[in-house]
Amino acid sequence: MRRRRNLIGPQGMGGMVSLWGASSLIKSVQHGSIATTSASATATISAVATENCLLIFGGEDDPYATGNQPNQKYVVLSLTNSTTVTQTRNATDGSNVTSTFCVIEFMPGVVKSVQYGSISLVGAVSNTATITGVNTAKSIIVYMGQTTTVATVGSDWNSQYNSIRSTLTSSTVVTAVRRSDAGGVVGPTVGFGVLEFF
Repeated sequence: MRRRRNLIGPQGMGGMVSLWGASSLIKSVQHGSIATTSASATATISAVATENCLLIFGGEDDPYATGNQPNQKYVVLSLTNSTTVTQTRNATDGSNVTSTFCVIEFMPGVVKSVQYGSISLVGAVSNTATITGVNTAKSIIVYMGQTTTVATVGSDWNSQYNSIRSTLTSSTVVTAVRRSDAGGVVGPTVGFGVLEFF
């Protein structure tokens, strides 16, 4: 009797994963952090196939107890290339912001597509970004952090203005929503990732 293979991904296409003898659908997991006083900085990871990867944002912290401005504290991450994760923020006063991240690389044939983007809510309570069509039943959306144009700690930094939720509202649209805006002159920009499985 011949033993059958259990295949992931479309048959006949390159990059299929045979589960015969495979122990995991995950090729690698890397954890890291970025600590910097600059507006933009990077961390180097072992090389990955970006088309098979998901970057997960672990959050950030700012050591300043007083005097820090929101636009200097909040960051967004991106998987810039196969060996680089980048942290950016809108401004800096020399405070050392630290963010953490995880990069999950799946075996070939597990991930159909991965897309990253951002949505600005400056002057809006909701906004959208258009992505290449995905199967929503096989896709996930992840938070990549956020930046803000708020330069002072005041009423425009209330949580109703800066707490954001992002949703995959259709096969081609990601929607970001906040409760209210602060007069239309300041606001956050949220980063997201959409990963579609086979």
